[in-house]
Amino acid sequence: MIRSYFLRILLIGALLAGVWLILAGWSTDSPRDRLVEASISVVVVLFAVAIALPARASWALRVVAGTVGAAYLLYFGSELWSLLGGKAQSFRIGQPSALMAALGLLIIGIPMLVFAFAGIGVGILEHLMRQSRRGPHDAESGSNGPAA
Repeated sequence: MIRSYFLRILLIGALLAGVWLILAGWSTDSPRDRLVEASISVVVVLFAVAIALPARASWALRVVAGTVGAAYLLYFGSELWSLLGGKAQSFRIGQPSALMAALGLLIIGIPMLVFAFAGIGVGILEHLMRQSRRGPHDAESGSNGPAA
């Protein structure tokens, strides 16, 4: 259990350090860049809150998932609009295109939106949290009686 607290603190520290790095150049950025940086920072801070308080702040994790899913949906819409508008797109990995945006939406965006809005996956998350609270010795005994 102490190890998980250490890893949580380490991850939260890294996330907050990343927010500080994002906002460090705030004074030289354009208003558009500031909006993007502030949005990313809010999502990262909510993710840090969800990591710090997993039982009480599961809503923060759902907000983060919804934000990431919505970003993929917007990205797909933008790339599809460009493709339908006649813009040439190269269909290669690493290059923005409607195909890559569709794959990202299918693999990451839709599962995130389902988790955020329907709550599918919350039971799995709660099960994993219960397992981490019980500890390794409780898992050894199983349902067949005490461990020998």
